[in-house]
Parts: sequence; C-alpha cells; structure tokens
Amino acid sequence: TTDASLAPFNFSWLKHQRYPHQISTLLFSEVDWYGSNNHELYQNSKALFHFLMTNNQGRELIQQILKLEMKDPCSPLSQGTIEELLFEHFPNHQQEFDYWFANSLGSFLNNE
Repeated sequence: TTDASLAPFNFSWLKHQRYPHQISTLLFSEVDWYGSNNHELYQNSKALFHFLMTNNQGRELIQQILKLEMKDPCSPLSQGTIEELLFEHFPNHQQEFDYWFANSLGSFLNNE
C-alpha cells in the first residue's frame, strides 16, 4: 500500500456530535438510511472512510474487501464476511474510530 496524505476531515456537518455513529449502523442498517437522518449518516460514513484511509489497518481492510468483491462483482459480500474482516484486520475498529472522531472533532472546533 502507498501512503496518501488526506486533508483533515471537515466536521462542519457533525460538530454537534460528540461521538460518531456505530460502524455497524453505517455498514449494515438499511432502515436508518431511509429516514430523515440520512444526511448525517452520509457525513458519518465519509468520516469513517476518511478514518480508514488515514490508518494502515483501515487501508488493509478496504483493500481486502475490494479484492473479495472483485472475485464475484455481481454478489455483495455478506455482513458476516465483512464483520470477520473488520475484526481480523482491525480488532479495535470501533474504539479507535470513536477516539479518532473525538480528537479530530476537538481539533476542528479549536481551529474554527
């Protein structure tokens, strides 16, 4: 993998949140995406992707998911497979995402 530098995540739409949504909600809860809260879910998903792309374990996870998806592009990976990959490549993913979110949000608010 190559290290790509990303600009800091823009928390403008999420500065009212202390913690991010749960990763499992962002990845697997189809019902929530049809509610009035979907803009916030999209912003949280962008934060999650940004977090994963700025972290070695996260990039490895995304690379593994993409490799498996390319084996059978017409069938999405199951929730169980994605959860296995999450815990295999990034055992503390939720705790580290929460920590990254809180620290990055704090830095964003301090710089405003």
